[in-house]
Amino acid sequence: MIFSKKHLVLAILLPSLIPIVFTGINIFEGPEYPTGVSVEPPESHDRISDGVLLIVLDGLPAYVMDNPELMPTLANWTDFGAKANVSTSEITLTGPCTKEMSTGIYASPIDAMRNWEIQYEGKDDAFHYALEKNMSVAFTGFYVWSNLFTDSRFDHDTVFDSGFSDIYGADDEIISNVNKWLITQSHDLMVAHLGGTDHVGHIFGTNSIEYKNKMLHLDNQLEQIKQNLPENWTLMITADHGMSQSGGHAISTGESAMHVNMLLYGAGIKSGATEDIVQRDIASLPLVLLDLPFPISADSRIPVDLLNLPLSEKNTIEQWNWDAQVLRQQWLEENGYPYAEDVSSEVIDWESLPSTTQSAKVLDLISSIVPLALILGLVFYVGRGKELVKPNTIPFVAICLGYTVMVWTHYVWFYDSDLPMWSGKWLRKSFGILSVIFVVSIAFWNVFLQKQKNSILFKLPWWSPYLAMAVVIWQPDSRLAPTILVMGVALLIYFWKNRKPESDKFSLVAFTTIIMISSWSMFNYYSKRITGTSIQDAIEMDFFYKLWQQVVSQFMTHNYISATILVLIFTFIADRIYFKEKNWKWLLFAAPLIWVIVLHSIGNSWLDRIIIVGLIFCLTQMILNRKDHSKGIQSPFRAKWSELFALGFIIPTWGCWPAMITLLLIRSIPVVVEEHLSWLKDESDNAFSESCRQVVLALIPWILLCIIWTNYSLLTPMGLIEFNPTKIMVSGGFFGARIDPPMYWMTLMVATPLFISCTMIVNAWSKAGFSLFPALLMLSFMFTTNMSNMWFTIFRPQVLIMTGFSSIVFLFWIVCLFAGEKSMSAILKGNGKDIPKHADLNK
Repeated sequence: MIFSKKHLVLAILLPSLIPIVFTGINIFEGPEYPTGVSVEPPESHDRISDGVLLIVLDGLPAYVMDNPELMPTLANWTDFGAKANVSTSEITLTGPCTKEMSTGIYASPIDAMRNWEIQYEGKDDAFHYALEKNMSVAFTGFYVWSNLFTDSRFDHDTVFDSGFSDIYGADDEIISNVNKWLITQSHDLMVAHLGGTDHVGHIFGTNSIEYKNKMLHLDNQLEQIKQNLPENWTLMITADHGMSQSGGHAISTGESAMHVNMLLYGAGIKSGATEDIVQRDIASLPLVLLDLPFPISADSRIPVDLLNLPLSEKNTIEQWNWDAQVLRQQWLEENGYPYAEDVSSEVIDWESLPSTTQSAKVLDLISSIVPLALILGLVFYVGRGKELVKPNTIPFVAICLGYTVMVWTHYVWFYDSDLPMWSGKWLRKSFGILSVIFVVSIAFWNVFLQKQKNSILFKLPWWSPYLAMAVVIWQPDSRLAPTILVMGVALLIYFWKNRKPESDKFSLVAFTTIIMISSWSMFNYYSKRITGTSIQDAIEMDFFYKLWQQVVSQFMTHNYISATILVLIFTFIADRIYFKEKNWKWLLFAAPLIWVIVLHSIGNSWLDRIIIVGLIFCLTQMILNRKDHSKGIQSPFRAKWSELFALGFIIPTWGCWPAMITLLLIRSIPVVVEEHLSWLKDESDNAFSESCRQVVLALIPWILLCIIWTNYSLLTPMGLIEFNPTKIMVSGGFFGARIDPPMYWMTLMVATPLFISCTMIVNAWSKAGFSLFPALLMLSFMFTTNMSNMWFTIFRPQVLIMTGFSSIVFLFWIVCLFAGEKSMSAILKGNGKDIPKHADLNK
């Protein structure tokens, strides 16, 4: 049997269904929890508070709340109220943390993936119980609460922000809603969730003047709310998660992301009291304050030391709490979940309760190994008839196997270990980055720079580059994005050694410059690791903080002057690459793009729709021309209709920077290949060198996709999450629907420009004469191994946020590679007449 390329890709992808079916479905559904069972409050206990107001400040760490220079009211809260030191969910994202604090139920790994669309189908919590007692429950602010609590009896006054830059507007509206509610006292239980605190931290960091101004403004607002609090009401202020000083809070960020405060004031609260709690414990407080039943689904412990109650009543409340826990442990045992043995109502022992909700089973382990075994068998089948063994085969295989076992055992048994110089997370990160860079560097060096044919590498088996790559990219923390720097350095050295004075300079400079600037994160990171000071710190320029978010934001259409200047410069360069002429006609290309900037910057949905009509026209003409239709019109703008459509779509959604980077790449790649890299198409006469060439041909499309992802501000190669779903994308979702756009529309406006850029870039590489098949094989392997590593997430929830988001990106890129393998002209069976007849991009 001979596998076609398409069948070989499918043969690698299909084994991923095994762990998806046997492990993934359980993870996706999350652990079960008991429903419909609760313990009524003690007869001696009465309602303590007339109303409870919970204010959630998104991403506000404890060290900020404790800083009197930032938040003077909150920092001195124990002068008049109580304070709890809160350890959040280890999944330090809004959705999971909000679920834990509102329900008392453990957030599961899949909650990290859902995050904004998090779901909760239960009815056993303070909010539903309050409804059953004919109390009024209201929410305002972030829409995560409307996803969690969907009953029509809840009053949802959701406030939608307008993207990452909305630091004050939405929050001020939420605060206004709260003050109205306090005046009318029309609700018994109220929640307000403010997102501007998270936005300002992500963009500027917690040490910036912008952050300080926001905190002082917010502190004054919260002080006013405290003053307006009605008599016999209770105010609770907390955060869903914390944040590092650099503005991060991804899983495994550390204590700064998992340590927040909860501040309490008013009815039932003991002034000056402090206590250490976990985030799930917050869910128990409204139950006590409003005299509601305690659900056995909640793994919450009432923080009785914060309550202003007699000791005897505190003991009664704790016994009530424990009785619910005993019933919960019995349910866990009956349903096969981790549980505490020998618990009883007579002895209160909180330390005996399990800290996990799920455990990996033998079937999970087997389903993770089978895909790897099937892929290994496929490799042997495809490689049959070739010499597989050389004298140094066994040592090489032993090294690869030893490395694999070391990584595997670390994830299973030593995940949270701390060494004198390296914590567990930095150890994993080092494995995932340095091992990949080492293997990729050897491949690029062999292909671009190696001249000696008697190198020690040639004594390795021909398949060793494939095995080495498979081993280093198999691990959950592996990341290939840093190979942008490897490719950049290899190409710079190669171009310098083989420089051609007569070659086109515009295309070569544009291509290599884009690669090197896309390596900024690596330069900045390694500078800090080696010297102790990052380039960003040495330069002392705020613009270099979160560089790509800053760059993308700087050239959005609302900054129409800088956006216009960028378009003029880049279209001039692109025109020179394309036509190789010196004249003013490049302005014909810039003109329609500048009109898009001007129309979109006005900020009107109807003007956006004029742009959309223009995009539809460009798309229609692209199709008509490529089908050689009589109604096709030749583009008068010194650009393809496809280019105008793509750039006209990207500019109003993601801004001018990613649009112009896309343009320069699609125009420079064919020229650079023809003049400098055409030899890369030729097979090597040495089996080992040919394997290295195939590895490089798999890596280059990957690197091109990473470059696009970087310049869309969606890649953090050195961060804890390689593929970063940063919220700057939200701005694009409002194109054509400026007020409360439907989720499907936002998704379309965010994802489609990305798809267009990625597909056009890999298509440019394909049309330059290279198959995308090696990249498809590598991406398919990475997706399947991600699925085989899924069982780690049952007891290592942090793994899911990395492998989950990367798997979605891998599938997205696989689709882009399939779409880019053939030119659009071939797909539409046309002749490409939208290209001006006097120019050919491939020349």
